[in-house]
Order: sequence, then C-alpha cells, then structure tokens
Amino acid sequence: MTQPKFQALADLVGKRRQDHLNEIHQSPNRDWGEKKKAKAPPSFQQSNLTFEDISPVLEVFQNFDEHSREIEWTYYSASGEFLLQFGFALATNHYQIHSLHPELFLAREEMRGFLEAINRRLGSGYPILELVLDEGRNPIIQRKAK
Repeated sequence: MTQPKFQALADLVGKRRQDHLNEIHQSPNRDWGEKKKAKAPPSFQQSNLTFEDISPVLEVFQNFDEHSREIEWTYYSASGEFLLQFGFALATNHYQIHSLHPELFLAREEMRGFLEAINRRLGSGYPILELVLDEGRNPIIQRKAK
C-alpha cells in the first residue's frame, strides 16, 4: 500500500530511524580506537538494547485546519505505509476517523504491532485516547476510561 508520493517521506523516516539506532548502539564511553585493537569480540553486556529496537516505529504528522477548526493527525509506519488519519473538531468536541489502513484491526502480527504502537502514542497524551472497535465493529477514537 505504499504510494509513490510517500517515497520521499519513507526514505526520510528510514534514515532517521537508522541514525537513531546507530546513536543508541554507540555509547559515549566507548573508544572505537581501542575496540579495533581488542582481540576478543564485544560481549552481549556491552550492547544497549531498548524496546524501540523491537517495537514498530511511527511517524505522526499534525495539521490544524483553521477554516474547519479541526486538528488532524496522520500516522505512518517507518516505511511510509499509511496507517491512520483522524481529526478533532474544536466546535463539536468530537474525534472522527477520516481514513484507516484496511488491515489495522486484522490478526496479522505486523498490524497488531502497529495498532499497539498507535494506542501507546494516543495514551501518552492528554486526554488519554485509544483506537478501538465499537459494538458494531466500527473503528473509533475515544477517551480511555480510567
């Protein structure tokens, strides 16, 4: 589902992710000159693993439309694949999904990971939100019950 018009975005996101992972794996205390001289390979204790290494990366873009008085968010995967677009109408105080990846709620492992990452991101702000299916199996953005 990657469209050619998002290829530049996908390339930029991929480069940012690779740069970020390189920074994570390069500790400021390491001396690369001494490492090259060492005869034994580095142990697993020296590697810095984080959850970001294994969790899906999302790119989120926010836009405010002053004519309709709506804030809009668009979510993409690191490869530039479209996942979700929703908005919040200031006049009606209502969240509305504009577009959604057709496989986001299916049982495919990759999509389940993206759905969890989206909900983590939605749950990190205020108000705490979540993307769920309602009783009619329609996707909605709602405020999360505490």
